[in-house]
Amino acid sequence: MAFDPFRFLADRKAGRPVDEVDRSEFQMYNVAQAISMDPRYRRVARELNRISFSHLPRDMQATALNGLCNVRDIDTTWSRAKTATLQAANEKVDHVMKVFDMSHNSATEAIRYGLINLDAVEERYTRLYEPEKLLELYGGAKKGRKKK
Repeated sequence: MAFDPFRFLADRKAGRPVDEVDRSEFQMYNVAQAISMDPRYRRVARELNRISFSHLPRDMQATALNGLCNVRDIDTTWSRAKTATLQAANEKVDHVMKVFDMSHNSATEAIRYGLINLDAVEERYTRLYEPEKLLELYGGAKKGRKKK
């Protein structure tokens, strides 16, 4: 059975793992040629030819390309994060900085490596800097007789 690069790429986009037949019959030239047929991916095909995959054994080439293609599209351009996601991350860093009196870099690294319990930070921040939210959370102000 001959190696089909189009089927190989379609299987990678579908998220199927590389099987033994694909590993043993893998041909990098044909896959790069199939990728380059789409004008959007010519840059990726050009980079694949420069990366020196040819020095690797075929099974490693197939596995490496599987890692590259195991996304919806092969195009590897950058995509911007959503503004809300960035604002939430910056807010977490700001809260850690205020609660623990840390620098921005220290707070970022503490969050990154999981050294801080973010739930405890949020609770402590709310108690220290936003006590009005606690009143809303726990039922508001006490209801009593209104004075005239």
